[in-house]
Amino acid sequence: GVVTLARPLVYRHVAEELDPKISRDDCAEHPSWCEKTQVRAEVGLLSRSIKVKGSNFMDGSGPAGSEGFGAQIMMAEKGKFSYVEFHWMGQAFQMGRYPIHYHLTGLNPTSYVKGCSLHTTFQRGITLHGTHQAVLRDNVLYNHLAHGYFIEDGNEHDNVIERNLGMMSHISLSMLSSDQTPATFW
Repeated sequence: GVVTLARPLVYRHVAEELDPKISRDDCAEHPSWCEKTQVRAEVGLLSRSIKVKGSNFMDGSGPAGSEGFGAQIMMAEKGKFSYVEFHWMGQAFQMGRYPIHYHLTGLNPTSYVKGCSLHTTFQRGITLHGTHQAVLRDNVLYNHLAHGYFIEDGNEHDNVIERNLGMMSHISLSMLSSDQTPATFW
């Protein structure tokens, strides 16, 4: 495919292949050591034509208690989202108040989040809790507190999680202890 830009890039973006610095003998014995390293920036589009936005009172200008108190979507059954932008979502320091939260939905093969973007969230991104056979595909998660794509109990099974991008996972000091060293995919 071809990407056409409407205006020049503002920042430099590096894209190159690096040759390994090992001997030919090592290459013969270990061919995978001789593969070139791909160095490229990931790019994720955050804007979508359908938008769900919570409050943006992080500067203290809103009503008392509104800082970090964004919108949340919790499913107890099915939920289908395609190409939606979620911004200022989730509720900081409130367990279970995630931007997109499939909560104890059980076997759920018709549920999905596809091609969505979540950015500047106050807690996590997409959570699967007691949910099985859901699909998370081609999503972008940027600038969020705590773990990003969160498989809550670890016993969730047969979910399809592929081609998702996540960046800028920030520490949350009042959630799980593991959120003090957050992983984008947990």
